[in-house]
Amino acid sequence: MTRNRFIVGVVLATIAAALAAADTLYLRDGEQHPGALKKMSVDRVWFETPEGVLEYPKTDVLKVQLQRARQYDEVETVAQITDPDLKACLEALPGREEYPAAGYVTLLHRQTLDLREDGVMKETVRHIALILQQRGEDVATTNVWYFEDTDVPRVDFALTVTPEGRVLHLSDAALKSESIYSRLPEYQRLARLRFACKEPRPGSVIDIQYTVERQRGGPFEPVHFTTAFHGQEPVERQEVVVFTPEDGSRAIASDLYAPETVAAAPDGPVWTWKLTEPRHGLPTEPFMPPLTHIGPTLTLAEAASWEDLGQAYGRALAELPPLSDALTARAKELAAAGGAEAIRNFVARTIQTVPVPQWHFRIVPHEPNATAQRGVANELDKNALYWRMLEAAGLEARFALVRSREAGPWPANTPSLKVFDRSAVYIPSRDAFTSAESDVLPFDVLPGSLQGAHAIVFPYGADSLRLTQRPEPAAERDATRFEAVLSGDGALALTVTYTAAGNGQAGYRSLKDLDEQALRNQLTQFAAYLHPAAVLESYEISDLADVSTPPVLTMRCRIPEYAVKAGDDLMMFTLPAVSYSAHLVGRPAREFGLFWDHVAMETTEGAIALPEGYAVYSLPENVAFESEVADYRARLAANDGTVTFEDAYTLNVDQAPASAYPEYKQCLERRAGLARQRIILTRAK
Repeated sequence: MTRNRFIVGVVLATIAAALAAADTLYLRDGEQHPGALKKMSVDRVWFETPEGVLEYPKTDVLKVQLQRARQYDEVETVAQITDPDLKACLEALPGREEYPAAGYVTLLHRQTLDLREDGVMKETVRHIALILQQRGEDVATTNVWYFEDTDVPRVDFALTVTPEGRVLHLSDAALKSESIYSRLPEYQRLARLRFACKEPRPGSVIDIQYTVERQRGGPFEPVHFTTAFHGQEPVERQEVVVFTPEDGSRAIASDLYAPETVAAAPDGPVWTWKLTEPRHGLPTEPFMPPLTHIGPTLTLAEAASWEDLGQAYGRALAELPPLSDALTARAKELAAAGGAEAIRNFVARTIQTVPVPQWHFRIVPHEPNATAQRGVANELDKNALYWRMLEAAGLEARFALVRSREAGPWPANTPSLKVFDRSAVYIPSRDAFTSAESDVLPFDVLPGSLQGAHAIVFPYGADSLRLTQRPEPAAERDATRFEAVLSGDGALALTVTYTAAGNGQAGYRSLKDLDEQALRNQLTQFAAYLHPAAVLESYEISDLADVSTPPVLTMRCRIPEYAVKAGDDLMMFTLPAVSYSAHLVGRPAREFGLFWDHVAMETTEGAIALPEGYAVYSLPENVAFESEVADYRARLAANDGTVTFEDAYTLNVDQAPASAYPEYKQCLERRAGLARQRIILTRAK
């Protein structure tokens, strides 16, 4: 290479490096140019690019995206890196063989909370990760969540260190801020700052840091923080650092669930929690507990008492305006016709539910009159309207906040209203919690995630902290009834009736939104699930919109060649309308406990009329299996040309330790084994 060529190459490389974090010129014809804005006049724009300075009339320019200056903008190669955390990570990169199943590995995850300014929680997150394979490239995309009215987010830096040693910087063109509920103005508060690092690929190291200054304090906008020291992907180093005022004016409380691999280190007004050993990624298992139930998980909150929090929230509820005369009259009319159930069903059906969790907006509900007038509301507002209508009708009721089971174990040491993510209404006369959130569940059925959950009821008193009811398995029952007639040619005429109690009703009632053709298509697929050759002939379905009566679905099918014939004297078939599988317990052991939405029971009973001239030669053996987690019983009998069958599967618990897995596995395998066994008929002599 000649000297002149070398100089030109250096100059071009320098320009390219300078433009790596450049402004962007957007023209109205769709062209884009990276570079630097040189100057602007009243009617013209001068913009420097690698090809030189371009001059445009302002009428041709759509916009100029100015690149913000950020920390480490001057760093262009690995050799220039001085940050000790990033240098340490780069000097000890794990090999691909250490994490063969991982998409990426977190090298450092540090969350810093600065509480030294009154009424402010400044949260800074630093995340350094190594991409191991293509599916791990998503780690280069980050969402920074914040409230538009109280929080100010910023990206401190976002770097990509390529395998070749280049350091690439975030372009502001790749940064987007968006409101999450912009189509719901009554709930428009939560937003996210979304950005992506450049050139994510296997071997690249992603280093990002962002800071959100959050206005926080008091019971309704509390200082509250939860993080898990684990993830789906491996984590080598993780820590949480908290700075509090030296005068102790802003004390915090902490709760660490399953703390075996986390060390806490207090140093005056500074607290640090650190992972003491690397953690491998979490394998995905059937019936997997939520990540909040897999330790260690740290919760921090400003010091408070349940009494103070409960009284403050009770006062906020009491300050809501009374119901209008029209709503009060409607509440009394409904109560006279059907009591609390009629009011609940009215709110559930007439107010459309929008999926806005209460902590995505605020924990104090909107005015109930406005909710009724608007016709759309989240769960919190629907239950607040339901509660107020009960009171207006003269029925005793108490509003409640609930911590769903998915939210994690109860953080006993950190009282905060933030621990409650759901709501309900407690009715003392029934000693039961109810909810108006769903229009596909009846009055006496609580959503599964709220069953056996921690709750706080208002007005606050000695009995306010309690558990919601957990029903018996029979209350969460799916029942199947079949009548079958087997012909001499092996064809089966099958009538199956399904009904459900409890949360199982939701799946059936969702069919109410289908038109006739869509419903038939759905049921045709369902018939094929019963048997690949099944032909749906007709069906009947109850009024699925009426939540006061259980849903009932009856299907009539014909299955040609259902039974297998061996010559003229032998016929074999499996039980109809019974299809059990043990594929979810196929692995011999599991690492984590078991978790279900709710307890459950599934029952099947029916009769098979045998073809004339045939008698039962062999039946599957009866089954009787019991365990603390699940039971299964099945019984078959032959009598007067008919085979009768009945069984019951009962899930006795909604969660269990990993040590209970072998018995649960055995239960499902026994159940699936019965469904595969054949009934054998012989021609009567």
